[in-house]
Amino acid sequence: MMPLKTVAARVRKEIAVRRCPRFKDWNEICALGEEGNHTAMMKIALTDLTAPRVMTLVLVGAYPQCFGDWEDVGAVPLSVIRRLGEMAARKQGKSDGADLPVFYGAVPLHVHIKTFDNTRECADSGEPLPYHIARDTPQGDLVNWEFREYRVIENNPHNGTLSITPINAVRIDL
Repeated sequence: MMPLKTVAARVRKEIAVRRCPRFKDWNEICALGEEGNHTAMMKIALTDLTAPRVMTLVLVGAYPQCFGDWEDVGAVPLSVIRRLGEMAARKQGKSDGADLPVFYGAVPLHVHIKTFDNTRECADSGEPLPYHIARDTPQGDLVNWEFREYRVIENNPHNGTLSITPINAVRIDL
């Protein structure tokens, strides 16, 4: 972490220019969590770059390696996705967002998601869940599909869907 004087100088410069980076570097954000700085990891991951505030610029000044003008498609911590789900659900007066981040649209756009019809009836929900994947597979578990490993990101009993993502897109250890 940088000295406070350096951070303050950077923040003043960023405020003067009114420039906020457009993207987050997920590999660097995860590195903060690996170093034990889980609070900073969560704060940066949950920061909305589309509506920059002074706090956003303070974070950019303190952790410049976590932001940039390029899109980094690194892995996103599952704890961040669950928290984004909670926040999205709360806006709708619900409390099940941590378990249903796909349903609430809380998964970052660069994370590829494949959703199956968990009822195996394939009514209007899409492709039926392959028979070798258990219908009750919980969030975070690994499954195999098309000869590759995927992680279950949501198993939604309300609309009968199960969503998976490539294992390198989500980190469950942070």
